[in-house]
Amino acid sequence: MFKRLYQYHHDTNQALIHYLDKNSLDHSQINSWMSHLLNAHYTWLARLKGEPSPYPVWQEHDCSEWLNMNQQAWEVTKQFLDDTEDLTQIVTYKNSKGEWFQNQIDDVLWHILNHATHHRGQISTIIRQQELVPNPIDYIFMSEKNYNLNPLAYPKRPFR
Repeated sequence: MFKRLYQYHHDTNQALIHYLDKNSLDHSQINSWMSHLLNAHYTWLARLKGEPSPYPVWQEHDCSEWLNMNQQAWEVTKQFLDDTEDLTQIVTYKNSKGEWFQNQIDDVLWHILNHATHHRGQISTIIRQQELVPNPIDYIFMSEKNYNLNPLAYPKRPFR
């Protein structure tokens, strides 16, 4: 299940990044949130693996780096999921304030997805404020099991 959800996460990020580029949306808050959601993905994966994060959570990146960062995050996540047999294991980590926490791996994996969904929604709001229509970002619209009887309603973007 997590592989499908992270494939959706990857594909939705890629589509959003392409949309922002195509529409030349260079907005400081979009740049901040998109960089943050990618950084947070890396940070949480690093915590799961017991490694230091390659990026501070609020480091901003040039938009030209986002596609590659997102692709690398997907590849590292896929490998982590392949290598981890028990997603209910407890991991101990320090947050960005240096405080110690413990969580189950699957709870952290859900958090990464939920956190990114929140920020994609914020970015979609800014897109609408620019009088543009954002691509649909809901899971169901990206699912290959979305049997929409109107093929013109949304372009189907199947993922595996």
